[in-house]
Amino acid sequence: MDKIALFPLSSKDDIDILIIGTGEYSQFLNPLQQVALQQMNIGVESMNSESACRCFNLLLSDARLVGLLLL
Repeated sequence: MDKIALFPLSSKDDIDILIIGTGEYSQFLNPLQQVALQQMNIGVESMNSESACRCFNLLLSDARLVGLLLL
């Protein structure tokens, strides 16, 4: 996933956490991308896409400011 540019995501976006669905299998972000998101005060979780959709819906139903990126 290190070739994926997650920007123009910015700290002005109204999300507290970004859920990343990585397809059939879980993959992790490049550490530089993870640090960049943390510097924007955006938490990040990566998991397989099926789990990411469930997690997104659960957090959204809890009125959390959440974003979903499906790869």
